[in-house]
Amino acid sequence: VIICMALMVIARNEEDQIAILRPVRRCFANEEFTECASMCPPTCRHPTPGFCSLRCVPGCQCKSGFMKNGNGACVANCTDTSSNICPENEEFKQCGTACEPSCENPKPMILIYDIISRSGYLAPKTRQESHSVIN
Repeated sequence: VIICMALMVIARNEEDQIAILRPVRRCFANEEFTECASMCPPTCRHPTPGFCSLRCVPGCQCKSGFMKNGNGACVANCTDTSSNICPENEEFKQCGTACEPSCENPKPMILIYDIISRSGYLAPKTRQESHSVIN
C-alpha cells in the first residue's frame, strides 16, 4: 500500500536546463506530510507500538486524533478488533514480546536498551539479569 507520494515538478529554465521547481507532497485523506514521521505509527491493531526504532523518516502520517485501520486508511474511531482473534493455544496481548519462548529456548534473554543520563552510554536490561553500563 502506498501511504504517501512525493512528486517533483520538473521544468526547463531559460538556459534550457532541467530544473526542479518545487516539491509537491500528496497524502491520503486524514494524513499530513512531515519530515519526521514515525517508522512504527500507531494503528487500530497496535495503538501503542513497541520495539520500534526511534529514528524518524520523511513521509505521510495520520493527523492528530486518527490511526490507520486494517485497510491503511486514517480513521478517527477504531473498530478493528478482528486482528485480536488468535489461533488455538494463543492469546492476544496489547504488548507482546519480540522473543517468544520456544521448545529450543524456553527462557529467551530479552535485551532492552535504555538511554541513561550520560550521553552515549547504554545499559542493557534483561528479564533474567542486569548488566553494568556499556561504553
